[in-house]
Amino acid sequence: MSQPWQVLRPRRARPPVWLVTFADLCLLLMAFFVLLLSFAEFDPVRINLIRKAMDTAFRVPNDKMPGSDASGALQAQAEQLQRELDARLQQAEQAAKSALAVEMAAARVRVKREPTRILIELPGALPGAEANAQTAVTSGSPEVFSTIAGLQKSFPGLLALQMEDAGVQLLATRAAMLQQRQQQLNALLDKEQLEGRAEIRRQGDSLVLALPEAGSFSSGRADLEPGFRAMLARIAGMLEGWAGRITIEGHTDNLPVGNNERFRSNWDLSAARAGAVADFLLARGRIDSSRLSVSGYADTRPVESNASAAGRARNRRIEISINLP
Repeated sequence: MSQPWQVLRPRRARPPVWLVTFADLCLLLMAFFVLLLSFAEFDPVRINLIRKAMDTAFRVPNDKMPGSDASGALQAQAEQLQRELDARLQQAEQAAKSALAVEMAAARVRVKREPTRILIELPGALPGAEANAQTAVTSGSPEVFSTIAGLQKSFPGLLALQMEDAGVQLLATRAAMLQQRQQQLNALLDKEQLEGRAEIRRQGDSLVLALPEAGSFSSGRADLEPGFRAMLARIAGMLEGWAGRITIEGHTDNLPVGNNERFRSNWDLSAARAGAVADFLLARGRIDSSRLSVSGYADTRPVESNASAAGRARNRRIEISINLP
C-alpha cells in the first residue's frame, strides 16, 4: 500500500526573543530624554544666536559662492541679535544693581555680568562670605527674594539666581510662601472692600493682618459684630489650610474705658477682644488650639499718635500674626 503524501507547511517566522527587551529599552530611553527635555529652560535669544552661528559655520563662504551674499546677511543678523542681547543684559544689570544697592553694599548680594545672563549670588554662594541662612533671615531676605522675583519677571531669561547654601534655598522657599499668602490675603481684603482700612505687613517670618475696630466691635465691648463674624469666617478658612502658629493681639487707644461693668481697663478690653477672635476660630473646629496664642497690649503699642481721633481709630485694632512653620 502506498503511503499518503505528507504536506509540510512552513512555520511562520518569529522575531527573536531579545527584540522585545530591546524595544522596551528604546522606549524607556525615549521617555528619559523627553523628561530631560521638559526640564530644560529655553532662552529664545540664546537659541537664535546658536542657530544663526551654526548656519553661518556650515555654509560655504562667499568667496566660493560667486554672486551669493547669504552668509554675509546671516552674519549681520547674528551680530544684530548679539547687540540686542548685550543691550538687554546692560539694562538688566543696571536694574539689578539699582534695586539691590543696599544689599550689595552690605555684602549680602553680589551681581555679576556673564556672556548671556546676569548672575545674582546670595550669601551661601559668596566665596569666603561669613553670612549664612540665619544672617539672611535677620537682614530682611524675604524682601530681597521678592525684589529678585520682580526683576526676573521684568527680564525673563536674563537673570539667574545662585544659591548653593541649603539654608538660603530654604529661605527662598519660605519667602515665596510668604508672598503667596500675602497675595491671598490681599485678594480677600479687596473682596471685602477693606483695602485702605485693614493692613497687611511682613514681620520677619510672619504676616500680620491688622483689622480695625470699626465694624469689628462696638465701642467699649468685646462682642463680635455680625459683619465681622462673616469676614472672620473667610479668614479662618484660609488659616485652616496654612501651617504655623497664629498669634492674636488686641490693641486699644489711650482713652480710659470709663464706667464699664465688665472691663476695668484697656488691658482687660484688649485681651477680651483678642480672646473673642480666638474663640470664634476655635469654634469652627478646624484649627488646633495648640497653634493659637492670645495677647492684650492695651495702648502700649500704638501705630499712630493718640492725639487725634484718626490716630486713635487706627490704634484700636486686632492683629492676627500668621507664622511660617
